[in-house]
Order: sequence, then structure tokens, then C-alpha cells
Amino acid sequence: SACGLIVGWRIREGALRAVAAYALLLLFCYALSWVSAVIGLSVRSVEVAQSAGFIWLFPVTFVSNAFVRSEGMPPVLRAIADWNPVSAVAGACRELFGNTSPVLSASSSWPARHAILLAVAYPVGLLVVFVPLAVSRYRRAALR
Repeated sequence: SACGLIVGWRIREGALRAVAAYALLLLFCYALSWVSAVIGLSVRSVEVAQSAGFIWLFPVTFVSNAFVRSEGMPPVLRAIADWNPVSAVAGACRELFGNTSPVLSASSSWPARHAILLAVAYPVGLLVVFVPLAVSRYRRAALR
């Protein structure tokens, strides 16, 4: 945030919405940490865990509209980018911080219009799936 402020980024929607955006970012990161925990508990060595942790994260991040508008993508890639959890969180944070551009806000896709809803639903869904998996794998690993 400090770096963004230095280069010109501003919070335009007030403190309450900014706190909501930061909370949303923390919720998403927390959910992804449980995904990483499952991956780390599923492999035998630290080196494999580190590699496996990034294998899924890079495609999910780069096939999103966080860096490039999805309107310019081929139809299949556009659908994947529009429904990507990273796209939902990025769009929701842009909206909550008040930094939506006319190009991004003109998107007619359902995920773009309901980014905040999806940005909350995706982490909750990830937590519902991956917390029990991580706990189960941890118990199994602790018995070894």
C-alpha cells in the first residue's frame, strides 16, 4: 500500500470500504494458505513442496484479469479469466478502493458485475474444502 501511494494510487471510497478491501485480501490469502498447507502435507520433501506450491499458483494468477483485460482474450481464456478467483478479488478490491477504470467497469460479464460476492464466496469455498483436508493430512502425518 505504501509503495502504491508513492506511485500515485489512492483510496477513493473512504476508510470503511478500504478496511473491507484489506479484509477481503486477508481472507483470500488465508484461504490460499490452507491450499498450500494441503500441498505441503501431501508431499515428502521441502523442495517438492516449494515447487508444487508455485506450480498451481502461477497459472491461476496469470490467467486472470488482474494484469490484462479479459475482453481482449480468446473466448475460452476469457471465460476462465472472468471466473478466476484472482480476478474476482482484484475486481472487488478495485471497486472497494474506488479505483475502477471505465474499461473494467464496462465489462458485461456476470463475474465482473458481482466481483465482491464472488470474492467472498471463493475464499469461503476454499476454506470449506481445504481446512478439513489439511487437518486430515496433518493428523496422518503426525502419526508417522
